[in-house]
Amino acid sequence: MSRRPLRIESLERRMLMAGDVSVAAVRGNLVITGDANLGVGADESILIEHDGTNYSVTGLSGTTINGGAGFVPAPIARDIIVDLKTGNDNVEILGASINNRLVVPRNLTIRGGTGVDSITVENVLVQGVLNVDGGAGDNTVKIKGSRVNRDALIKGGLDGDEITVDSSSFGGKLTIDALGGTNEIYVEGVSSVARDALLKGGV
Repeated sequence: MSRRPLRIESLERRMLMAGDVSVAAVRGNLVITGDANLGVGADESILIEHDGTNYSVTGLSGTTINGGAGFVPAPIARDIIVDLKTGNDNVEILGASINNRLVVPRNLTIRGGTGVDSITVENVLVQGVLNVDGGAGDNTVKIKGSRVNRDALIKGGLDGDEITVDSSSFGGKLTIDALGGTNEIYVEGVSSVARDALLKGGV
């Protein structure tokens, strides 16, 4: 009885497609929601800017915004809420300079969701509370040249995270919680905290 050789074919690596991000002005809030894609998730990359009059949300690396390349919402007077859900996501919120910051009228909330996420908040003035949650996965979070008038909570995931606070100031309490995994936390430049600073590095 002859033996037939066993052939093993490698499977093609599957990568999530770039998603379509929903952007809307809801009761004075700017609400940005990632593409759930029937529960599978999508990789999304967005840029949030302000030209002195209007906010703009632009899709990067193939990401679409409400089916198009970008979106300029109605005037925003309250919170900016970003929830990109599952996928390897990139969020950039950029002001023009440290002397010409993008202003968030009240609170800024960013949720990366499950996946390898990169979150950058640079040259931004948050007049209320900052809440950043990278979610499960290896995340990179950078707060640079920014000011938060009240408390700030920055959370990593259960894997390895890199969290950087550079040349930023906080009018309330600053909490950085990297959760589990092997993490790196950097506080650089001239950064100040008016109240308590609590750093948790995980394991």
